[in-house]
Amino acid sequence: MMRSLNILTKTWDYGTAITEFGANFVLAFLIMFVFMIIRSKKIENKLVISSFFVFVVFISIISTWAWARVLMNSFPIVYLNPINVIFDAIVQMVNLQNSSTSHLTDSLKGLGYILPMQLVGILSGFVCFYIFYILITKSKQTYIKAVAFNQILFKTDNQKTVYFAFKDFIFILIYTAVISMISLINPVASGLRRIDYLIVSMIVLFVIIYLSSFFEFYTFDILLSFAFAIFSTFFLLIDQNSDKQTIKTELKNTWLHFLISLIITLVIAIVLAIIVYQIFIQGQHRVTI
Repeated sequence: MMRSLNILTKTWDYGTAITEFGANFVLAFLIMFVFMIIRSKKIENKLVISSFFVFVVFISIISTWAWARVLMNSFPIVYLNPINVIFDAIVQMVNLQNSSTSHLTDSLKGLGYILPMQLVGILSGFVCFYIFYILITKSKQTYIKAVAFNQILFKTDNQKTVYFAFKDFIFILIYTAVISMISLINPVASGLRRIDYLIVSMIVLFVIIYLSSFFEFYTFDILLSFAFAIFSTFFLLIDQNSDKQTIKTELKNTWLHFLISLIITLVIAIVLAIIVYQIFIQGQHRVTI
């Protein structure tokens, strides 16, 4: 099993690139599938919707572990979310501070290939789902036909910008402060296995997502949000039925909210990681994961 430090100090690792691509592909495809089910069945139960989302994240990681074990005989680290890899890349500097062969910032090298592979995986998942959607709407499952692809991408969003920003700040902060920290728990001292970390993380994630459902959810994954913005823009621009002013307003809100979420995500991930890094430095600890 390769430690995250080995992954992050490389400019390219084939196994990690493939697993991040695969995990994010599954995540994007299943998220879109869940949205299709929610829209077609008009599900509004917050508990059910939150469970769907967490189950998708769980399946994305477990399925990646499964095929990586079969194809590459490895049990890879799956970051899945950009927050996790950015946070870990900064915190892992702790293990490089006294190294005579590595520079302190070498743990940031991995960001150059991990984040792009996550994005490519998500975009590929969206494209494949669209192909799947076209095929399924041509079948006898007529109840799916009532859901236009635009309805899967869009949601009624009347949130004011300040409210949206504050909500995202709170829940992204909670996610980063809790989920990212779970991976730093010493496995030897705690006796936790990889699957134990995952189960604990999924329980915490469910609580976060369920609480956020009362505020119309939050931006869980900034790259997923970017893909939604890209595809939303494309389908808005080719929509001949919508008013041009409506399209302009929708595009403005879509990209404004994305930029807000991007800034919040980066600031929180970096600031919290630096704080944790300083705590580790002062305590002369090492990151063991």
